[in-house]
Amino acid sequence: MQNAVGCARMGTLGRWETAGECAVRVAAGGKSRPSAAREKREAMNPVDLFRLAEARKKFNANHPKFGPFLKAAYEYGLREGSMIYISVTPPGGTKIETNLIVQDSDMEMLSEFMKMGSRE
Repeated sequence: MQNAVGCARMGTLGRWETAGECAVRVAAGGKSRPSAAREKREAMNPVDLFRLAEARKKFNANHPKFGPFLKAAYEYGLREGSMIYISVTPPGGTKIETNLIVQDSDMEMLSEFMKMGSRE
């Protein structure tokens, strides 16, 4: 099966490339790269960033001990191999709980969160 520019290729998302995507790949010397539309869909919308910042402020106001707890846990020695337990008990409901063992990639994310928190 070929599309409009003579390309027949299954894209990385498990679907056939559109003619535009194939033309971009051909123009780039055969190398695939995301289309502008795809890059736009994946980029963080500034309005969403603003909403996230506002929600974070509200969360911190509602739960003032949570941020300092996370900061203390991080500074105390949260590291790869640490175990975090989480439980949720809805009003009148049954408690559910889980745990996770912190991985190296988790530490990278936590480090970025800590950097964002220190910019306030």
